[in-house]
Amino acid sequence: MRARLPLYVKILLWFFLNLVLLAAMFVLLFHAQFSFNLDWFLASGARERLEAVRDLIVGELNVTPPDEWQNTLTRFGLAHHVRFSLFDDDAAPLLGEVTELPAEVRARLLWRPTLPPFLNRTPSPEGDRRFRFRPPVRAVMRTTEPTRYWLLASARVDNPQTGSPMRVFLVAQSTTLTAGGLIFNPRPWLWLGAGAIVFSLLFWFPLVHGITRSLAQITQATRRIADGRFDVRVNTRRRDELGLVGAAVNDMAGQLDGFVTG
Repeated sequence: MRARLPLYVKILLWFFLNLVLLAAMFVLLFHAQFSFNLDWFLASGARERLEAVRDLIVGELNVTPPDEWQNTLTRFGLAHHVRFSLFDDDAAPLLGEVTELPAEVRARLLWRPTLPPFLNRTPSPEGDRRFRFRPPVRAVMRTTEPTRYWLLASARVDNPQTGSPMRVFLVAQSTTLTAGGLIFNPRPWLWLGAGAIVFSLLFWFPLVHGITRSLAQITQATRRIADGRFDVRVNTRRRDELGLVGAAVNDMAGQLDGFVTG
C-alpha cells in the first residue's frame, strides 16, 4: 500500500518545485549570457546600441567643423537622455559637460593588457606609439556617491579639419540604468516575466485540474446518492485527502445500498 501524501504537502511541494524550476531557468540564463559586472549588458543588445550611436556621432563629427562638435554631442545627449563627452587618448577632457571622470572610469579607459616581454617596450623619444597598444574600449560601469552609470566606447575621428586622425573616447553618463534605452532595455525582461507566468500556469494546471476533477466527481456522486442511487462509486486512486473522501463516499454508498436492499 502506497503512503498517502496530504494535500497541503502536495501543494507546498508543487509550489516550491515551481520556484526551483523558475530559479534554475534564471540562473542558467544569467550564466549563459551574463557576467557578474555591468558589462553583461553589452551581451544583451547594449553593444549594438552603443556602437550604432557611436558610429552616428563619429560620422557627424567627421563632417562637422570642430567648433560645432559640442552642439552635436548635446543634440545626441538630449535624444538619448544622457550626457555625451569626448576624451582624448590620455583620458583628458576634450568636449562635453563631463570634464572629470571617477578614478575607476579613468582607469578603465587607460587600461592596457599585459604584453609579452618582446613587445613590452617604451615609446621612443620621437613619439613612437606602436607599442602603446590598447584594445577597443566598450564597457558599462557604475559609480557611487553619487550613483552614475557610464557607457564607454573608443572611437577614431578622421575629420580633415583636425589634421591627423584622432583616437578618442566617447563617454555617456546617465543617472539611471536605462540610459534612454542605451544600457538597459526593459522589454526583454517583460517578455521573460510574461514567459515565467505562462510557464507557471502550465506547470500548475495538472495539479489544479486533478483537484477540481476529483471534487467534481465527489460532488456528482453525493448528489446521486441524495437521489437514492446508491450504486455510484468514486475513483479512489488519489493518495491524499480527496482520495480518503472518495473512499468514504464509496463506503457510505455501499452501506446505504445494503440497508435499502435489506
